Amino acid sequence: MQILDILEAIGERARALPETVPLEAVVRVRFVRRHGEVRADVRLSDGRRTHRRAGRGATSREALLDAVA
Repeated sequence: MQILDILEAIGERARALPETVPLEAVVRVRFVRRHGEVRADVRLSDGRRTHRRAGRGATSREALLDAVA
């Protein structure tokens, strides 16, 4: 997975956020492999609020897309 794939997926999710959430945010993505499954933990933070999404999949790309879908 390339960093551009991650940014594209996060950008899609950011468009779905309420207008009150600024798009200048800290984005953290963490991948964990457990029991043959990849889990993605995505956090968007503007310094005051944090939006957290989790996803699962067979690959890191699938897990990330599940998290931001």
